Amino acid sequence: MDNKDNNIEKIKKGIEDTQKAAKSAASAATKLSTGNVAGAVKDIAKNKKLRRKMILNIAMNILAPFLVIVVLAVSILGIFNAVGEAINGIISAIGNFFNFDIKDGYISISDEDVLKIIQSIESMGISLKDLHLLGEYDPNASEERRYWEAQKYIRKFYEAQAVTETPNLFHKKSNSNKTYGAVYIYRYDDSQGDKKRELYFVDYKTMQEYRKNGDETALDRFSIDESGNLVFAGEVKTVKEKGSDKNKLTQEGDTEISIELRIMDYKSLVSQYTTQMNFLVYLTLISQNPEFVSAVVDLIKDCRIEIMIMDNVSIYQEIKTSEYTQHEKSTVTVTVGAGDAKHDEVRHNNTEKDVTEVNKITKTTISPSPQITYVKTWFCEQGISMGGKKTGPTSSTSNPEKIDDEPEPTGDGKWKTDRTDTTETITESTTFQKMSNQAGLTFTLGQRGDSIAYDLKQIPSPTFIGLMEKKFRIPYSLRTEEAGSNLVSGADMLFFLLQKDPKLQNMELIMRYALYLYSGKDYGVTSLDASIFEIKDFKDVGVIEGSAIAEVIRSFENDSLRLYMDGTSSDYNAVEEYVTQDKKQYKMYYTKGDQCLNFSYGIMVRDKEGNLYYTDYFKDEGIDLKSLVAQYDAGQEVKVDVEIIDRIYLKDLNNIKNSLKEIFADKGVSIKEHQIDALVNVSYQYGNCGQTISGDENIVELYKKYYEKGKKEEFKNNAQLLASSGARVHFFLGSTYKDRKEKNWIMFDEGKYILSDGTEIKSGSSVVDFALQFEGENHSRFTNYNPSNGVDDVWVGNEWCAMFVSYCYNENGLIPDVLPKPYKSCGYLKDLYEAGNTRVKIIGDRGYFQGKKKDSYIPSPGDIIFFNWGDANIASHTGIVVDCDGTKVYTIEGNTNSNSWTTSEVSQNEYLLDAACIVGYISING
Repeated sequence: MDNKDNNIEKIKKGIEDTQKAAKSAASAATKLSTGNVAGAVKDIAKNKKLRRKMILNIAMNILAPFLVIVVLAVSILGIFNAVGEAINGIISAIGNFFNFDIKDGYISISDEDVLKIIQSIESMGISLKDLHLLGEYDPNASEERRYWEAQKYIRKFYEAQAVTETPNLFHKKSNSNKTYGAVYIYRYDDSQGDKKRELYFVDYKTMQEYRKNGDETALDRFSIDESGNLVFAGEVKTVKEKGSDKNKLTQEGDTEISIELRIMDYKSLVSQYTTQMNFLVYLTLISQNPEFVSAVVDLIKDCRIEIMIMDNVSIYQEIKTSEYTQHEKSTVTVTVGAGDAKHDEVRHNNTEKDVTEVNKITKTTISPSPQITYVKTWFCEQGISMGGKKTGPTSSTSNPEKIDDEPEPTGDGKWKTDRTDTTETITESTTFQKMSNQAGLTFTLGQRGDSIAYDLKQIPSPTFIGLMEKKFRIPYSLRTEEAGSNLVSGADMLFFLLQKDPKLQNMELIMRYALYLYSGKDYGVTSLDASIFEIKDFKDVGVIEGSAIAEVIRSFENDSLRLYMDGTSSDYNAVEEYVTQDKKQYKMYYTKGDQCLNFSYGIMVRDKEGNLYYTDYFKDEGIDLKSLVAQYDAGQEVKVDVEIIDRIYLKDLNNIKNSLKEIFADKGVSIKEHQIDALVNVSYQYGNCGQTISGDENIVELYKKYYEKGKKEEFKNNAQLLASSGARVHFFLGSTYKDRKEKNWIMFDEGKYILSDGTEIKSGSSVVDFALQFEGENHSRFTNYNPSNGVDDVWVGNEWCAMFVSYCYNENGLIPDVLPKPYKSCGYLKDLYEAGNTRVKIIGDRGYFQGKKKDSYIPSPGDIIFFNWGDANIASHTGIVVDCDGTKVYTIEGNTNSNSWTTSEVSQNEYLLDAACIVGYISING
């Protein structure tokens, strides 16, 4: 049978199936013909086979006349949803659908991109007029007028979405001609009456120039990078002073200023306040009232989101006082006598004086962190206040250290004797946090009667409910209609469409509540959960070198390279294609199986179709990836510094992790760190972990449906991702990559991080979370602790900073796997060091460790940190690392904030990464 005959048979089969489906839809047709649209929609929505078959036949244009009534209902569900998906697809393809006018800062949407949206809808054989998305114009209107009317709603609706995603570059208010972003950027400033200073936009290149030149202008500016992230500045300022009295010092040289740029994905946090274009399209389709929705857009454009850059300031001073006797030996020739007796004599002069020499270094670090402090949208309003918590100044002074005398010179010269050096350190910091009395969130949808109240100027602005009551003229008609009545009759259709789009599921709750307020009818939501829309914190996950998930992924992606790079293996033949023998540069390599170009641990830079990946990451490092690939294709060996590729690898993990956390948080789901890490593992391997699947099979919905309710096996059996082919792939089950999947399930369910060779490594997140819960507690819990696993009872009668660390480690099963035994004294660091324990990382140069070989080490969460204030041979104090941002290390410590161990407490602190007081770490990851 040829293709033509095949097609005829398919058409016949389609008609038969359509007729069968029509019979099963009799109930729906009857309800629809009597005006019960909502009832018909419910019947059809339940019958997936019918709905799917009817949509297919609409596309084939083979519908029989007697099916028209049923098809109308199916069209509402199928075609409307298809319109939404088309718009989503075009917006994703366009990327930045709106543009900045850099000079003025207004949002500019190009005609070309508006046309793409219109064409995507009309390509399905649907006219804008049928969807109520076409403005009104006279048949004799000019082409210009026709064009303007054809695009005005599409343009305005997307402009509404863009408003809440776009920073207001120069703090300008929108007007009838220009629309500015609603995201306002400020910096906290005590000198201002409202304690906020407006930050203005500069392009990213200018911001990078500020950083390069150490220009403090950067602190008054913000930028947007190529990926659309918010960029703002921090600062490290170093002042060196010298003199003979520490109270009267003179600055040496210029102040050294280092500008650091921070990058933040602000869109993920403002997304809960963004009104998506699809919502406005669906609202128009159901209300059949585009002018009503246009008025809603005016409400949306009047919104405001304020992001405050809070400056956490830390000051570290090191004052070194040297007291010594300065000796000077000099030889002078003098002429003595007169006449014939006149002659030269050589005389030796020896002088000495007591000298005090003071050298002071002051480092002031501004570490900025952003926080949304105010939100006003068409449906809610909330403001929070921030308070600074000042610690210090805390100081410590080392015991005078005697320095060996300098040898007396044989000739003229100077030398020092009786020298003693004393070092004093002073630290203080101010950090910001949300105040406990922050204002609660209120919903601002309004109430019945708001339309009249606004007309009578009894309320200052319109509300959504008020607009639902107001009559708007329908284009191409003399009728005026109240949108609320159509929304009530089409409520089930509206809810169905909102449910289908993962980005609009919160909007479904809002509309159920709004229709309840308008009609008094219960649509399943008679009050809104405020927690869904409360202001979230900006969080930087901070995946850094040595983190457990980074090691797990390395082991599965390229274990031979991992072992070679960390020194476990010396077999260069096994890794020659990936890295240079000196371990300084990674090589670009080709994998035959998937026909891709890669670096190091599966960083795919080009796929078999020729698409490039990570171009922005390489651009951030000053590298043109396209040029590198061209060099490889030309037969050249392509090499890039290890540090650069490692940064790109960790940055990618960081972004994946942030994205997944936000997806779960947006749904109000609390998920553990090790579970997110397991999903990061899946997403790194496949590109997603099911978050792109819509409906009940989305990974978040599966988690809520099964795992949260204790149905672990059901979750494991149903968790799927979306492969590039469009197929669904189980990622905890299956024979392909079976070992990786099994170990990843153990990570997800049990929190154990197991490498490809079966070795279990420890994650610092659990011990950090455990330790943080004790902030503010005194010594009692820790000094009265009786271990149950047979370890030495070292707690009673000892300094409890070590007790605190040992308690947290023991309770988290990290003794003896990471820490051989509990320690009662910080001197334990020396014992481990001398025993050759590879987890010990020495970076300081005080006391016993002065002159010892130092490690180049960046701490990870969960590491143990040791301090030497200059008053001890080994270490003075200890704690647990909470995080490290590359500039500062953040800790949780026991026995702090007081000179007495009975009144001291557990508290969080932060230090410059290169602070002289930090002597070393015990690495949780080996």
